[in-house]
Amino acid sequence: MRTAAELTASMPGTQSNQWAVMPSRTATGGAILLTDPHGGMDGRFTYEYVMHAGEFHATGYALGPALFLGRNRHVGWGLTTGSPDVADCYEIATVEGDPGKYLFDGVERAFVKRTITIAVKDREPLTVTAEYTDHNEVPSPVVARDGDRAWVVSTPYYANLEGLANVARAMNMATSVNEFFDAQRAGWMFPQNLLAADRTGDILYIRAGMTPVRPDPDVDWLRPVDGNSSDTAWQGIHEVEDLLVIRSPAAGYLQNNNVAPAFMDTRPPPQTHGKPTYLLTAGYTTGPNSRGQRAIDVLSDTPQMTEADAFALAFDTLSLGWERFITPLRAGLKDAALSPEVRHFADDLLSFDGHLDAESTAALKYLYWRESLRTSLAGFDRYMLRDVIERGTPPDGGVMRAMVAGVEDAAARMATMPHGFGRRYGDEFRVGGREGRDWPMSGGRIAPGGALRLKDQWRDCDMGPVFFCPTTLFAVSYRPRGFEKWVAFVGSRIMRLDFYSPGGIRSHSLQNPGISDDPESRHADDQAELLTSQRKMKPVRFEWEELRPHVESVVLLQRN
Repeated sequence: MRTAAELTASMPGTQSNQWAVMPSRTATGGAILLTDPHGGMDGRFTYEYVMHAGEFHATGYALGPALFLGRNRHVGWGLTTGSPDVADCYEIATVEGDPGKYLFDGVERAFVKRTITIAVKDREPLTVTAEYTDHNEVPSPVVARDGDRAWVVSTPYYANLEGLANVARAMNMATSVNEFFDAQRAGWMFPQNLLAADRTGDILYIRAGMTPVRPDPDVDWLRPVDGNSSDTAWQGIHEVEDLLVIRSPAAGYLQNNNVAPAFMDTRPPPQTHGKPTYLLTAGYTTGPNSRGQRAIDVLSDTPQMTEADAFALAFDTLSLGWERFITPLRAGLKDAALSPEVRHFADDLLSFDGHLDAESTAALKYLYWRESLRTSLAGFDRYMLRDVIERGTPPDGGVMRAMVAGVEDAAARMATMPHGFGRRYGDEFRVGGREGRDWPMSGGRIAPGGALRLKDQWRDCDMGPVFFCPTTLFAVSYRPRGFEKWVAFVGSRIMRLDFYSPGGIRSHSLQNPGISDDPESRHADDQAELLTSQRKMKPVRFEWEELRPHVESVVLLQRN
């Protein structure tokens, strides 16, 4: 079974950012909300909309017809991956000699079989047979078999999908965070961290999900449990009030950037006390991360957030923990015998301020050096380096020699690249568009290969603390394009920043690479070029009077 760290590592596309600040900590006169779901940076799994239809007035990003990520004239909200545990896996011993049956409380039951035919374009239909049990009175599909054992997954969502549409409409009709909370009763939101703000300045967090009431909260429900006994059967579904709910906290801000609730602030929120573990985690958001820590650092140290502060935090490029690497390196290089060329490289490297900015030459040297250091360390010295970084232990001779040698190796490699030592971070790390077009990019993840480049390169990150392989808040993952470039393919793709006040809401947004899926349209990648690359957003023209001067085309749909 994979560990929580392995699950997290295998799913970079499920990360996301959200934070909200109350008026007591802003200079804008109202609350501020940032929502930044991460994923494939093609921008086209969703679309941006503004809709006015009768009493319905909303804007945001739609998942097909589902208006889940948005705001209206009164309240807005964001989503990040993380939730209660909304499903269970049951391990079932089958009847000896008859794998089609099992005992439940000593009574024989049969697996239900269903034949499913799937139409395939230009091919014969595909026919498969699925097996189910009725654990917890919902169809529970068999996901694996091994000899006389079978495993099924049971979730209440299987029989309650219509609730998603109901809750989405209720959320869009809410006029305050209190009504937004009540909207959750209209159905069941899919499992997410929900963070909302309204024009009065209140903010609200819900760790949302249709969560079963388990008979024993001390059981490890993240592992398979006995499926042959009613001792593990659910005892109902938790009410919304049972979930982790935080309303307008005294700190004046909230964040959840895919962290467990205990790490949403410098101390675990008091609302977590006494909650069953399964209400607080679904298994892959069990600890802190560098994005969450960076958000806390900035939010707690900004007593009056301005609009400029908010945009800066949304596009923050600090590589958390950078000084823990540079400080011992500076000591090791002080008396090192380096050639003039390598000394020039080292001086720029030591000027690195922690920010992975497109225009920075020092940032790229830092990544080259980190990669050289990683590949040069043997197993034992890698763990010694962890002690240096995590605990501040002075590096021993082996680690220090590797640090200094890494500078020489990194300098030699960079000297062969275009622009040599003058090569900037954005010369190598890019955001792409149509027909091979790309532009300088900022932000990233420090991981094997210098930045997050391929999904399976996470082994070394698992050995260290949260800042050993940090992701900048402006989160970007890269993959190669030719010999000289790495192009963003996962990261901040649909951002929205809301400024609330009693008089209304002003929003700015960014959809990467562009709003059009027509490769011939200039809007196919204009946001990557003009916004993403430059760390900017565009204003959302919510009312028709704001939009009218900017309309380029109109399509009239008329029902006969």
